[in-house]
Amino acid sequence: MSCLDNLIEIIKKLRERIERYRNLLEKNEMLTRYILIDPLLRALGWDIENPEQVRSEERQGAGVPDYVLYVGEER
Repeated sequence: MSCLDNLIEIIKKLRERIERYRNLLEKNEMLTRYILIDPLLRALGWDIENPEQVRSEERQGAGVPDYVLYVGEER
């Protein structure tokens, strides 16, 4: 299976999860992150456990984004 085929399969699974858990996801940000966002970031090649690549809830100027993605020293 190619990388693109793998990504397509993951997106299909995420769509199924959205339909199945829609009511829960609308009420629970952490659940949304756990069952949708984190798997998508992993599928795209991000190591979400590596703070040199991915950080969550990190203050950036005036706001606090849910995720900050780093490539080298760039974000």
